[in-house]
Parts: sequence; C-alpha cells; structure tokens
Amino acid sequence: LAYRSVGGEWTVYNTDNALPNKQILALYGDSNGGLWIGTSGGLAHLTFSKKNTLCSELSDEQCQNILTGKRAAIIIAGGGSDDSNTLWDSTAAISTDIYKMLNKRGFDNDEIYYLSPSSYADFNGDGNDDCIVDAPATPRCRLKAVETPISERSLNVDDVRQAFAWAKTGGQLDQPLYVFFIDHGTPDKFQLSKGNYLYVDEFKSILDSYQNETGNEVALVIEACYSGALLSQLKAPHRAIISSAGNEQAYFDRTSKQGFSRFFAKGLTQGRSFWESFEYASAKQKKYVQSINRDQSPQWYDGTEEGQWLKEIFINGDFATADVTFTVEALTTSTKLSVGQSIELRAKASLTQSDTKRLWAIIKPPKVSLILDSYGTPILAFPHVTLYKRTDSGDWAATWQEFAYNGTYEITFYAEDKAGNISSSEEAITVEVTGGNDSPEKSSVNITLAKERYQRGELFKAELTEELGWGYDLYAAILLPDGHFLALRDTNKAAELNKAKKWVSDRTPHSPVTLLELSLPENLPTGQYCLYGILSPENELVLENLPLWVWTQQCFEVF
Repeated sequence: LAYRSVGGEWTVYNTDNALPNKQILALYGDSNGGLWIGTSGGLAHLTFSKKNTLCSELSDEQCQNILTGKRAAIIIAGGGSDDSNTLWDSTAAISTDIYKMLNKRGFDNDEIYYLSPSSYADFNGDGNDDCIVDAPATPRCRLKAVETPISERSLNVDDVRQAFAWAKTGGQLDQPLYVFFIDHGTPDKFQLSKGNYLYVDEFKSILDSYQNETGNEVALVIEACYSGALLSQLKAPHRAIISSAGNEQAYFDRTSKQGFSRFFAKGLTQGRSFWESFEYASAKQKKYVQSINRDQSPQWYDGTEEGQWLKEIFINGDFATADVTFTVEALTTSTKLSVGQSIELRAKASLTQSDTKRLWAIIKPPKVSLILDSYGTPILAFPHVTLYKRTDSGDWAATWQEFAYNGTYEITFYAEDKAGNISSSEEAITVEVTGGNDSPEKSSVNITLAKERYQRGELFKAELTEELGWGYDLYAAILLPDGHFLALRDTNKAAELNKAKKWVSDRTPHSPVTLLELSLPENLPTGQYCLYGILSPENELVLENLPLWVWTQQCFEVF
C-alpha cells in the first residue's frame, strides 16, 4: 500500500494505482505503527488508532466500549519551558507519559487535548515529533534531518479555557472527563509560567462551567506543590480529585524524571482503578521522600467516605496493557565497604540490548540536603551513575566510589526502553559503609589557604571541600582587585573573564580538590583577592538565584 494527499486528506492506494509523477517520495516507520510520509508537497505524520489492536486482546463487550464509547482527556503541562524552570524536563516527561498511557488504553489523538509550552512531544520514543500538542504552540511535524525550530510560548489562562471549550464540544461522555494538571503550585494558585498564574477559584469556575453545561463527571489529577490545599478548594459534586501532595511541597526525582503522577499513570496503564493507582503511587512516592526525612501525603476526594467512586473509575476498562516483561534485575548484591572503597554496579534489563535505551543507578546516601529550585520546588538530590553495556555478558556495569560518609546507602537500578518506558529493580540493594565520618547536618563548602598574605613569586595553594553537595552545581571563582572575576573550571584552569562557569573536574564529598597550585606571577597586581566556593542548585542560572546558594569566601592579600 502507498499513501498520497488528495485535497489535504491522506488516502490509501494500491501501489499499482500510484500516480506516475511519484508524489510519494519517502515512507518512514515511526516504530509505533505509524508512518512519516514525504511528498513533493511536504511532510505528514500518519498514526493509526490503537482501538483495533486492543480489540484483538479483549472481550466483545470491552471492544465495543472502546470502539463506540465517547471519551475525552485534557493534559496540562504547566510551569514554563524557559531556562529558569529546572523542573520542565520532568514535567514534559511525566505529561507525555500520561499521553502514552491514554494512547495505550485506546484514546486517539482527537480525544486528547494536550496543553504544553513546547510544540515538540515524542510519546512513542522514536525521536520524532508526534504532533500531539494542541496549544498554545503550533505543532510542526518533522524528521530528525529536518531543521525546523521548535515553537514555544508560555501557557496562559485563556489556553486553559480553550481546552475546556474543546471538551464541551464533545457533549455527553460515557466516562468522566479526565484532566491531568502537572504544574508548580501554591496553596491558592497554579503557576502556568513564571509570573503567570491560574488562581484556584478561577479554575473552579472553569470546571463548574464545563460540568454545568455538559452534565459530565470529571476526574482530576493534580501534580503540584500544595496540591492538597488546591484540592480542598476544587471540590464539587460529580468530581473526583487526586492530588500528589497535601498542604506541603511535592518532590520530583529529576534524574529519573519521576514523580507521583508517573507512578499513577503506570498504575492506570496496568489496568488498575483510580483508587488502586492512587495507593500504588502513594507507596512509591513515599519511598522517595523517606530518604530525605520528608513527608508527602497525596490526597483524594470523590464525595464518598471510602473512595467507592474512585474504585470504579478505570481508563476505558479494567484490562491490562502494560508490558510486564520489561523488568530490571540487580546483579550487584548487598555488601559492606569502608570509606574510599569502590563498588561495581551491575544490572540487566529483560529486553534485548537493542531495545534498551539506557540503564542507570540511583544511590540514596545516609543523608542528603533538601534543595529548592527557583520556583520553590524541592529537588530530590540523589547521586546517580550511568551504566554501560558489556558486549561479552549482555549486562550493564559501572564503578562508583563516592562513599564519603558512614551509614547505609540504598541503590536502585533503572532502565528505559526505546519507547520511553521506565522500569526499576524491585528491591534496593544496600551498602553498609564504615571507617569514615558521619554525615554533617547540612550542605557546606569550605576553602583552605595556608595564610592570608602572599608575595609575588611565592608558592600559592588553595583547596576546596564540599559536604553533601549532591544536587548542586559547584562554582569556584576568584575576585580580582579591580572588581572582575575569573571562574575556575579545573585546577589552575579559568574561564573567560566575568563568565560564570561551573567546576567541571572531579568532585567527591568530604575530599578536598585543588583549585590553584602555582607560583604567583611576578607581574601580578597587588591588592586583595577573594576566593569563592558556591553550591548552586543543579542547572539553575547561578547569578539569578543568590538566595539559594550555599557558599563561602576566603580573601588574601598580594603585596
């Protein structure tokens, strides 16, 4: 079969009847059953409904519900995709994972309204834009080889209103309208982008208007800080609400792009009800935040006393669609080590090497610091290490040696396949470490100098030691007598004048690194010099978030 465009519509033709001018220039599979179609008139992405595929696995009644049922879902990926929002990568990954869940369970693209500040979204993992973002950006279909700029614009309240206007056109539904809201939050508002808010009373008005006009039920999932406080203000009849947190902050593992909603989506994918998925995600998230001695208490509301309605809500039915064969097995076993020793981390995925995209380990030390980004969102700052394929055995391996403090370290292995699915080892292995120092109470950075005054030509040495630096970028800089500064990138290596560049050389907590070790030049200007050591939250703009710094300075005089 071949495809050609007729009046803007894509039509199936037998290849024997293809037009002689060869309008079809290229067909490229997207690894998910769809096609990229290149013609002399442009490029299109053709996707196929999951419904017929699902029907082959379901009962006649289940199949009929999927083929004829009326359904709709809205995904809102808020917070903004600008450089100041370090949570955006996690927000985008979780949002597209929710889209993937809906797709696997029989939703077509025209049944999902996807709000995102970025036009690019790849839910099937083939590396191409799937053209699933509805607003505010205009989707642009493109192959990897086509250099087309990604369109971006921050979300605003009108975009949210437009999403629910679209939902109203669907009329009476056979299921609740599913709404997934991933965003920054405060007790009274959602932060759609930096400086752009949707207040909770305004969102309630939008929800009320939709339900009053259509008579449909709504199932709302909120992934945001203080989402429990937002939940309490959004309650209404025929409205089920799940929040990722109570009246506290929500936590995200940015390395694995994990959060409550990703666990929740996995539960729904597996065919669990909203109630079962809530309990599954709550337990998974609890394990994350226990490591930093924090609490996160997801909330629910459905107008009943024991969650009877939530127990009845399934996405298109209670059938399972998850690939249960995708598992990760830890090959390294629990052990005991002394500070300074290393461990070989080994694991394998149930998929073949060609289907496994990457594999890594997350290490939870005895203590880590609570780190906030510029939006006030907590960062789960666990060290991580990338594992590499070993061709001889088929497993993945790497070495880690940053056991700096006494106590118990927990190590969990994660793998991602080419479709973007993430799986983890069931139980963490433990490493009992002794022979060193106990973890300090909080993060710190210290600079050591031999003395406070130096002559030109004299040997000069400066060392920096950081404690609990996981989740921070390290900056080291020297302020010159004339007010300019030089950022240090490695021992005796500086960036351009007045350029804020982070330290790129080795970092190990509690182990000093040498910033400078040299003879001071004979022509060095005299005066006061000051060395700075700065721990700044990972991937943040260091000069724009001074209140978030952990820092120190040591000054000396050259005469």
